[in-house]
Amino acid sequence: MAFFFFLPSIPLSSVISPFPGMSERTQWIGPALPPTHYLWIVRGVLLKRNGFREILPHVRPILLFSAAIPSLGLKRYRKLLG
Repeated sequence: MAFFFFLPSIPLSSVISPFPGMSERTQWIGPALPPTHYLWIVRGVLLKRNGFREILPHVRPILLFSAAIPSLGLKRYRKLLG
């Protein structure tokens, strides 16, 4: 399952090409993925010297995703057990 998530996440997170060069559908899907926000944080800190206030809008989706996915997996695991 991780393979099918991470493989499309790489090109959709603007690692390969910037968002303005992507189709509208791709521009809509990209910000829903955590690697996109991670790249925005890294670029902001390394290239623009952004502080915590500037990166906070991109930290929230990563935290939300990192809380939601394990809880969904645990729910599914409990459902399989019984």
